[in-house]
Amino acid sequence: MRTAELINLLRNPERNAAAREHLSTLHHTVLVHLLGELANWLTVEIVKYQERQTPTFSSSTPTSPQPVSRSASRAKSGEGDNSPRDSSGALETFQQYQIRKQIRLTLSAIQTVLGSVQVATPASSNSIDATDQTNRGKKAIALDDAKQEQILDDLLGPIMTGCAPLGPRADSGEIQLMCAKILKFFTNKRAENGLFPTEDVIKRILALSDTASRSNGMHAQEPPKKKPRLAVDLAATLTALLSSPLVKLQDCGIFLLANHRSIRQQDAAWASISPLKSTLESLRSNLDDIGLGNLETDDDDAGRQTVDKELDATLSHQHRALTLLNLFIQDVVHKGSTDVGASHLRALKTAGEIGLFVDLWTGILRIIVLDQVKFTVRDQLVAMTTNVVYGTCYVFKDQAIGHLMGEGSETLMAWYAYFIVPHDRSIEGGKSEEESYKSRAQMLQCCARLGEIMVTTERYQPVSMAENALVGRIFMRRSIEFLETILEATLPITEMEPQPLDLDVTTTVPYSIKIIRQRPEVLEAMLGVLVGCLGYLKDGYMAVAKGNLVFVLVALLVDLKSLFGQISISASSQQRIHSHVLSLLVRILSWEVDTGLQDIPLNLWTLGCVALVDLIMLPLERVKDATGQLEASSSSMDSQGVKAVHIFIQFWKQYPKGRSLLAELYGPRFYQPYMVRILLDDSKNDLQQSSRAAITSWGRDRVSNLLELMIYLGVESSVRIHMRETWSTLIFMVALLSASLKRLQDHRFRLSDKLSHLVAWKCFQALACFWFDQTALVQLIHMELDSESFDLFGSLGKLMLPDSITAGIPGGNPATLSIVPVLLGILEPPCRKWTVDTMLGTESLRDDKHRVMRRKMHHPLLERDDALVLEAAMILSKLTQFQEGQLAVISKPGAVWTLSRILIERAIVQEKRRLVPPEQGDQEQGSLDKGSQSATSPLELALDGNQGSFNSVYRRPPIITSMQRDPLNRALLEILTRTVSSTNLTKALVVNNTITELFSSILAIDHSLYFHRDVTVFDQGELGGAGNSETSTQDNSTLPTHDILPSACQHSVYCVFFAYFRQAMEPLFPQLQRLHGFAAGGASAIAGDAEEISDILFGLQEQSAVVFLYLSRPESFSILDSSNLLASESHIGDVFRMLTLEMDYTADSEVNEIDIDQVAVEGAHREAAALRKFMAGLAIQPWTWRYVDTWRERHEELMHTYNDVLTTEREDHVEKLRRQGISTPLELAVPIRFLVQGQVISFADRNLLACASPHFSSLLTGEFLESHQDQVTLHDVDPVDIQMLLECLQESLTMPSHYLLPEDLPFDMVLRLMACAERYSIQFIKRLAELWILTTLQKREQRWHDSAGRGQDDAEAKKRDPESPLSGHENKKAKVEDGDLKIDQVYPDDEELSEAKDEEEEESIQECLLMVYEQCSDPRHGDIYTPQHPFYGLVWDALARLCLRLGSVAILPRFQRILDQGGEEKIQEFLKAVYELMVNQAP
Repeated sequence: MRTAELINLLRNPERNAAAREHLSTLHHTVLVHLLGELANWLTVEIVKYQERQTPTFSSSTPTSPQPVSRSASRAKSGEGDNSPRDSSGALETFQQYQIRKQIRLTLSAIQTVLGSVQVATPASSNSIDATDQTNRGKKAIALDDAKQEQILDDLLGPIMTGCAPLGPRADSGEIQLMCAKILKFFTNKRAENGLFPTEDVIKRILALSDTASRSNGMHAQEPPKKKPRLAVDLAATLTALLSSPLVKLQDCGIFLLANHRSIRQQDAAWASISPLKSTLESLRSNLDDIGLGNLETDDDDAGRQTVDKELDATLSHQHRALTLLNLFIQDVVHKGSTDVGASHLRALKTAGEIGLFVDLWTGILRIIVLDQVKFTVRDQLVAMTTNVVYGTCYVFKDQAIGHLMGEGSETLMAWYAYFIVPHDRSIEGGKSEEESYKSRAQMLQCCARLGEIMVTTERYQPVSMAENALVGRIFMRRSIEFLETILEATLPITEMEPQPLDLDVTTTVPYSIKIIRQRPEVLEAMLGVLVGCLGYLKDGYMAVAKGNLVFVLVALLVDLKSLFGQISISASSQQRIHSHVLSLLVRILSWEVDTGLQDIPLNLWTLGCVALVDLIMLPLERVKDATGQLEASSSSMDSQGVKAVHIFIQFWKQYPKGRSLLAELYGPRFYQPYMVRILLDDSKNDLQQSSRAAITSWGRDRVSNLLELMIYLGVESSVRIHMRETWSTLIFMVALLSASLKRLQDHRFRLSDKLSHLVAWKCFQALACFWFDQTALVQLIHMELDSESFDLFGSLGKLMLPDSITAGIPGGNPATLSIVPVLLGILEPPCRKWTVDTMLGTESLRDDKHRVMRRKMHHPLLERDDALVLEAAMILSKLTQFQEGQLAVISKPGAVWTLSRILIERAIVQEKRRLVPPEQGDQEQGSLDKGSQSATSPLELALDGNQGSFNSVYRRPPIITSMQRDPLNRALLEILTRTVSSTNLTKALVVNNTITELFSSILAIDHSLYFHRDVTVFDQGELGGAGNSETSTQDNSTLPTHDILPSACQHSVYCVFFAYFRQAMEPLFPQLQRLHGFAAGGASAIAGDAEEISDILFGLQEQSAVVFLYLSRPESFSILDSSNLLASESHIGDVFRMLTLEMDYTADSEVNEIDIDQVAVEGAHREAAALRKFMAGLAIQPWTWRYVDTWRERHEELMHTYNDVLTTEREDHVEKLRRQGISTPLELAVPIRFLVQGQVISFADRNLLACASPHFSSLLTGEFLESHQDQVTLHDVDPVDIQMLLECLQESLTMPSHYLLPEDLPFDMVLRLMACAERYSIQFIKRLAELWILTTLQKREQRWHDSAGRGQDDAEAKKRDPESPLSGHENKKAKVEDGDLKIDQVYPDDEELSEAKDEEEEESIQECLLMVYEQCSDPRHGDIYTPQHPFYGLVWDALARLCLRLGSVAILPRFQRILDQGGEEKIQEFLKAVYELMVNQAP
């Protein structure tokens, strides 16, 4: 049969059966071709209908349909098909009527063809007409070629166009319905087979709609097409379906949108949902009528009232509309309201607002609560309205939630109360019990989420939590009641491991557990509600105290899968639940009320403790190996760990019975070596980036609380034993303290490194728990490392441990660990390592020139009184109770020196502040004496002795007593006292030079403060009215202060400490005598082949003699023969031999050809020799310091003798020379020339020279041959000296005195000038040079004290001088305003300053004093013991001041040269002078 004949047959209703029979014989490809032909027919007919549309009104055919335009039909579709005309007044023509009949026939034919190929589709879901179709088993045809795709496009175009009204006649609805059924057939996903795959159909619909929208924007000038095509308008199709008055058409539109999300995502779909609002408003009206009983109802078989079938069908349709709108809302929820366009949000508001949804929710609530009427979709409407309300609040937030809190709060609370409890009524809708619980859980989740938003959001919380508001309180109480029912289930425990709830065995499962198993989000939302309520409501604690909420929260710390059995929960949801539980426990346990924690069952306590420790430790235990490589740790886990630590602390405080369990669970897992690296996160660069990223979320709060747990565990005595014996806690704490100290040192103890400072502070607090545990204290001194700790320190050694521990250890891997070096590392200055040079006060020894280069040892912890220093000192004080601790301190080089130096400096600062004049001291002494020591204290013994005249000038408060009121000073004093007075360690004290370190720091009291940034000016304003150095250097007419070091304040502090420690070490005398006797006897008996042993014994003998000299009183020694002190067998003789020990000062640069090892050995020998000389000189200083007040008075008397040099003596000198000049006119002056070592030096007036000098007077004017010569030869004098002498003499007539000898002259040049002036008897020049020398010595002494060996004024001058070596340095610049003048100042760094000044460094005070002694003790000047010596006062003043600092003098190369050049006689002379000064027998 031809295609045309078959089409005619299909279009003839009377022969439809024959057509169907023939279709059953055709292949499916033929059927597809047939559909294409029918599609073309349908397209042509619809186009003809549209082309014949006319706006004129025709009355000739009254029975025909009234002509109405398509647009008018769509606008009026809600009013029905009985409208005779549309908005434009257009009526349907007769021709259109006939065409519409043909369209109906064509659509019927298409239905017949489709009905012949549909497969296994129930008639109720996918049938084209009412007749059942036969399953022919034909497969769906894939659109794999252009022909088939074209056929589908040709078919979809007219079908989608026909879904919209063709005209205003009622029969147009029939065409719409037929097209809608065909479209539904193509888009039904539930059909297993169809003519075309559903996915392909949807794609073509979207493609046709997109093509139509593009073609609408093109220009009209297009070539005509071969066949008519209909533009597919998806928005018009959907709008027509949803706005149709026919329910079946609305259902087709809802079906299309509800089943295809890709269509819902189109803008056309969003533009078409506005008609849903009228449907939902009808639903609201129906629900109100049902709830109020305004409708007639029928009774079912069970006697319950039901609505009629028509209303039931209407409610089902309205439920489907609400479901569709919920799908659109959920699309926005999933995508995010911020990512959705504004047009989509407006479309949602147009389709339905929150007020409408709340009314629906209220209406269905009334029906459910009263349980009065039954209809099919009642339970579905409950779930759907709940979801729509929640989704709307989520999307529109403030506006929707505000309305809900205002008009819908009662409905929300009612639904929450309804869902939160079980109900006995039967499950409706044919659902299983599991499905019913799942639905209830979902609705309960929505209500709980809404409540959580209201009580936790900052904007709504005050309203919902107001005193007259019930929302917060209802939600809180209902949530607590719901959660407490969890305890109705049994929680079995086996070996402290949580087991799943055996819910399948129990006869009754709690309703709460069934809900949580279906929706764990319900639990999360309820906990969120409690977090908001308990954090805001003041009476929240009452609701908690009356119930068992704490028990539930402790149980919920466990993994929920283990707690509730078969539960599907994501890791993120479980983390949020744990976070809420932890927040609640932190808040509840912080209340000062009884939370019932004491009554918690043991099984719940065990469950909670295990889970709590896991929450703390699991983020920390993500360590792969001991090298510190970490996995990434989420911030949520870290935040939970912080809260868990807080809860652990509260558990520990509030439940003493459970402390043992907490400690057993936590201790072994926390006290692990790798935790050191974790707690100190980014300590070194060897940490991988992943490691730092894993722990950067850690904060100081978490570390602080983790270490706080360590303190709490240590407080408990039973736990402390496990910490000490089982868990290696002491090793952990020492390692952690060491690592924090390493970080602090690397960061130079900056305040910005708060983490390391916090860790160290908490470690000290934890260690304080072991202060009274002697076993633990001994272990801290010496701890053997286990294998794991050994491996850790082996891999991290020098990176984690400070140099004070790893120094001297091969590889930096200690086999034992001690806290003593760590504590000393805190007490020592961080920027500089202690060496013997630190004690000697030198950096190097040179043969050309030696400078004292003492640098400040900046100690930031000490300067800012950091608590770490105090804690370190207090623990070290506890450790020195034991001999092991004392030995550890003694064995650490420089430890005693550092500790005593800190103590001395603090005493100096405090003493300077306490010094008051006598009249004020008499008033204040009474209060100071209260609580002071007894009369037999070392302080009183020191003050009772003959310590000079200082007591008559200033009243000294009890220094030791006042220092013991300060915890740090008291701890340092205890450490030093116990260490240096240990009789069992006498040999160690001597061999390790410990006593020398102690007294060297005490005798260095005249130095500047090493450990303080601020320089203490040399007793400025205290004694003698001393001014600063800048004032005294501007005008030499102003005499310097009549003071010498040590100052009065320093001397007073020295006397107290020296007497105190000397008395403390008196028990050492017997041991020292035996040690000295053994060393002296053994050294003489050793044979020559045992030279090394002999040297050791000789060294021990010398060191013992030095200690004896420190500790012995002068009156205990007999007077020695001062003529041959080197031969004396006494202790003083031993010390003098050490003092004059020969020492090689050859510079290393001159022995470059020697082997490196040999150079190192010689350097060690030189250092040892310097140390021995230093020790000898230092041992003599205490003897001489006894007379410092007397020598200060003599020095002042000497200075007074020069008071008239710049005034009277100068005037007499000038007057005398001027008289000679008046008697001899200038034109008559006779010049004189001197020949000195080949150089000719001229002087203008020989008579003036003869007048000034008796020597030249007799030489030039007497009876000698030279009186008649114009040129005189001078012998044994340096030409530079005589030249300077003559220039000074010539200039003294006109130049002021302070310009004759400038301040910057070399010191040795002025000394030679003084000697030259004495030789030629020019007294004024000699006296002026002596005054310059004394003044310069005073300034050098001030600089020695004030600026670490450098003059402050010179340093500033050299900074400003463009010719100085510093001018080329690129350093920091600062603008200094000096009046109207702006000066650029350069401030170089300390190291650059020292290097730049290295070549032009001035001589130290020690070198200057040695030069004075060397020059004045020249045999040509006579015996220094006779008052007739020309420099008698000057030489003995210099000798006295040399003896006051003999230790630092003895190591100078100049000192060695003086002794070497003078031979045995010079040595004996010097030692005799020193001895007589020691015993105060000097002239």
